Amino acid sequence: MRGRLLAHAAAHFISGTLLHVSFPGMFNTAGNLAFPYSPSEVNAGPVYEFSAYRLLKTTSATALFPIYYEALAS
Repeated sequence: MRGRLLAHAAAHFISGTLLHVSFPGMFNTAGNLAFPYSPSEVNAGPVYEFSAYRLLKTTSATALFPIYYEALAS
């Protein structure tokens, strides 16, 4: 339980910090982001726990995600 509360607090702090962080070349300091729900961090329980079911050896990082191109007539 304590771990989940700590994770929620960390996510809340980090999202708030990143929402207002400045960066080189920034044009505007006003808010330009909307959240579909409030608060932006939702306790969804164990549904969001990370699980790794399989590790695969592959020839390259993109081998499992093929890309197909198709020419469209204009």
